[in-house]
Amino acid sequence: MNSPLERPANGTEDSGNGDHEGLRRLRLNQFLRDLVRQEGRMEAAEMLGVNYKTLARTMESGQLSRRMGHAL
Repeated sequence: MNSPLERPANGTEDSGNGDHEGLRRLRLNQFLRDLVRQEGRMEAAEMLGVNYKTLARTMESGQLSRRMGHAL
């Protein structure tokens, strides 16, 4: 664990599933933002196999649905 994104927020190595899940969501959201920045929303949605509206909803809310989490 070298980068700040890889360390749990409370500074412990194994702090439970909640921190791990939060870190996973942060990484997936960052990946999605990078993909949309590079490819555009329509192309990113097509690449992920999701509807454009699903991607748009995720981008606007910042919350990953189960469907989007699986696609990423």
